[in-house]
Amino acid sequence: MKAFLTIKKQNDIVIKQPARSFLIAFPALLARQFMQSEDITIQSIEGTPRSEDKASHMCYCCSPGGYGYTIQMGISGSYGDYLKVQNQGIVIGSDLTAVDPDNYSLNTQINSGEGAGEILYCGTSVHGLTYEDVGDTGSFKILGIFKNISGGSIDIKEVGIYAVGDAGTGAYTNFCILRDVISTISLADGEYLEVEYTISIAS
Repeated sequence: MKAFLTIKKQNDIVIKQPARSFLIAFPALLARQFMQSEDITIQSIEGTPRSEDKASHMCYCCSPGGYGYTIQMGISGSYGDYLKVQNQGIVIGSDLTAVDPDNYSLNTQINSGEGAGEILYCGTSVHGLTYEDVGDTGSFKILGIFKNISGGSIDIKEVGIYAVGDAGTGAYTNFCILRDVISTISLADGEYLEVEYTISIAS
């Protein structure tokens, strides 16, 4: 399995590079799904060990409807935290610390919003599923869109993917499955940013 990272600012490509940053939570979630026979303990984005039981569903990266922007705020109870748009899908941050497979979150995540130091998370979608008989290859894309309306310029230095693990009982947990450190991108007030991962599998 491979990942490739493309980042655009105002529709101009600023970064194209292989992403070699799958974190331990990703194979752990896959293993749990394949086994269906024992619990697996995985660190959540808060650094808390969570035991994902054998009945848990597979993880997902975008909200019902595919985006998540409309349910960023105003939700109470156990659903509120995991549904926040900045806790799932493509996420962005401001720290250059090297990637370690044991990372359980971005080092310094940029919060979603329009205040100082915040960037509005406009949501994540999964699209572009393809399969080729020749070579038995397949791929899909995970796209996150952001807009800076904070009033000032903000530097972006790391990106990643947060996935939600669903135990089917209302016990939802967020996990970081990918993290990449990138060349610093300065996003001016009013500018858009697109971060897209292409996930591919080949025999």
